[in-house]
This record gives sequence, C-alpha cells and structure tokens, in this order.
Amino acid sequence: MRSIGEAFLLVGILTMVMAGCRHSAPLPKAQEPREAIREILFKDGRLIGQPLSVRQPDVRVVRVESVQEADSIFHAMCLGQKVIVRMYKGDECQTCYLPPHYGGSLHYHHIPLSGWRLAGTVLVSSPRLNGWGVKEIRFVETVK
Repeated sequence: MRSIGEAFLLVGILTMVMAGCRHSAPLPKAQEPREAIREILFKDGRLIGQPLSVRQPDVRVVRVESVQEADSIFHAMCLGQKVIVRMYKGDECQTCYLPPHYGGSLHYHHIPLSGWRLAGTVLVSSPRLNGWGVKEIRFVETVK
C-alpha cells in the first residue's frame, strides 16, 4: 500500500464484501476476551505508541517484537468478537465488529508499506475510538 487513500479503499472494499467471508479465526486462548479496549490503548494514562507526525497524531506507531505480538494486540482489541478473515489481492485481511458500547469495526492487515518494517496495520472505524484520538495503528517491528 502506498498511501492512506489506498488503505481507506481497502476498508471500503472489505466492508462491501462482508457476505463473502472464507472463515473466521478464533480468539487466541492466551487473551482474555473481557479486557477493555481502553486498557489496551492507554498505558499509564497515555495512548500507546507515538504519533506518526504532528499533522497526523491520530495515526499511532507502536513498536512490537514480532508479527505474532501485533496479531495478539489486534485480537485483544476485538474483545472476543468474531474475526472475519478474507483474502484481498493475495493478502490476508481481518475484520472484527466491536460490541455496541464501542460501535464500528477494526480492520487489520499485513500489507507492506514502503519505507516501513510493518508487522501489521489496524484501521479503526469506530466513533468512540476515533474520539479518543485513534484512527490507525501501525505496528512496526523493532530491529533485533
């Protein structure tokens, strides 16, 4: 993906093909399904990660050790809701619909972005989470 515009196009396509899901991935057993999203997004009263830039503070960059760590954070954010897995141009994309209390959905993919060592990207389509200042989370692998 080369731009945020392509990311939003991907989100649009994913929501349009909701009926064509292939299978759903179960929540990893290591995660507690009742953990609140606020506890995941806010560590010590501050949003996780760092803002992408001054102009885009709602895009958060979070450093992770591996793709598995990024996956586990996404699945924890889904709060035990069903995760729908689809293929888009050969890449796996996952979507979960949040409980009514939060509303909206989370879209997750591993599509590479030039210049970044991305482990995954979460696109946040939830009015409540957007109000907290989170529209996108980019998981970046740390250099070992």
